[in-house]
Amino acid sequence: MECPEQKWLKTQEVKKVDDLPKELQEAVLEIYPKIKLGRAPNHAIKQKMIELYNTIYNTDYEKNTSCGSCLQTTLKGITDIYNKIKKNEK
Repeated sequence: MECPEQKWLKTQEVKKVDDLPKELQEAVLEIYPKIKLGRAPNHAIKQKMIELYNTIYNTDYEKNTSCGSCLQTTLKGITDIYNKIKKNEK
């Protein structure tokens, strides 16, 4: 996938996230309920979601982006980690 505005090129590989530090897991657990419906309630939450995604996946998405593809990617990444954390809690 690549940015339709050519701000970033196709990703050749996605880094698999294993053994996420506890503080990042806590950040995911904190933010996910605010974004789980597919929309951040405000700009600050959207920026926090992008920054968290960038930290976890070592990417460089612009934190002020309004690119739908970029936002969907970050939401999906956070959702996947949230689901993995919850699955491991059981």
